[in-house]
Amino acid sequence: MGRSYAPRPETMTQPAHILIADDAPDQRIVLRAALERAGYSVDIASNGVEALEKARKTVPDLVIADVLMPEMDGFALCRELKDDPSLAGIPVVFHTASYLDERDLDLGRSLGAAHYLLKPVDFKKMLGVVAEVLAREPVAHEERSASDDDFERLHAQTLARQLDRKVRELEEERKALRASEHLLRDVTEAASDWIWETDEQHRFTNLSDRFYELTGVDPARVLGRTRWGMGGPATDPEALLTNRNQMEQHEPFRDFVYQTGLDTSGGRLRHFKVSGKPIFDEFDAFLGYRGIGADITQQVEAEQELEESRRTLHNLMENLPGMAFRSRNDRKWTMEFVSSGVIGLTGHRPEDLIGNNKVCFADLIHPDDRDEVWHEVQSSAWSGRSCSAMRK
Repeated sequence: MGRSYAPRPETMTQPAHILIADDAPDQRIVLRAALERAGYSVDIASNGVEALEKARKTVPDLVIADVLMPEMDGFALCRELKDDPSLAGIPVVFHTASYLDERDLDLGRSLGAAHYLLKPVDFKKMLGVVAEVLAREPVAHEERSASDDDFERLHAQTLARQLDRKVRELEEERKALRASEHLLRDVTEAASDWIWETDEQHRFTNLSDRFYELTGVDPARVLGRTRWGMGGPATDPEALLTNRNQMEQHEPFRDFVYQTGLDTSGGRLRHFKVSGKPIFDEFDAFLGYRGIGADITQQVEAEQELEESRRTLHNLMENLPGMAFRSRNDRKWTMEFVSSGVIGLTGHRPEDLIGNNKVCFADLIHPDDRDEVWHEVQSSAWSGRSCSAMRK
């Protein structure tokens, strides 16, 4: 056979042309994008037969081939390239998801493989290997070291090992996936939260089973709608707009609280607290959001009832004759709460006395009565009885 040489990168006026052969579409897309960003010209093929046809039409400077492919695998592709004098000088880099033992490496070396890369590929390492292989001295075409019979035998043994490893890997992945699914189900069933997902238009696409269990709201009333399309009357419009802007800018958010316009059978509008994180694909294209939500209706209603009780208590205090207060049991009678009745009695505002801000209550008691008041209050506190005293 004649001699054939791979073109040297330093003599090229055009970017080096690389042919990728892989049956996995995502791998082809990712490898192509990484190589094109690095300045290379790239073509792709889904199997060895297609790659061989493309190589004969446009001779590449380098072939990156998966080992396991339909119709023609990577080893057979490498053999065909090396048997063709016009293509024999093309360096071939194998990349595979399966571990290769020394026997597999020997087969690749006997076919003239330039390098091996393991999936998932480290792009920085891959680009370094590509640059290094392209910079090598051209390799003359030589007769294969193994006969056809030897190749067929070694090839079959290697593929059998690869397939066996792949089957075992898939079985382990299935076991891990089942365990992960069981764990996720157990956690979500035990949690007080549900999981939600939206599409790129922020429309709800998925709600975990816990949503209905916790809220009593039919998921069909939510799916296909946006969060801001379901705001209830008690939701702050500015807060809802802020959350919408965060999502439209693809920012993560935490603990956003809002009332929905979704009621249950009793006509009770629900209050939710949600957190979310944007989802992107491997090319940073926005896919939507995924997050967790909690029904905090009871908490919100309890807080509203507490606030109403506080308002009622405040009104009662404000309308009491005289002054209501709560103080510490110290010599200054440090005030923690004082009703507004103190103004009429002392001329001081409540905030003047709280924490002894401007005046302490002890200073408002006549000096002749301070010790007597102190001892009387201590005696009452010790015996657990109320205290009533009139002093100057």
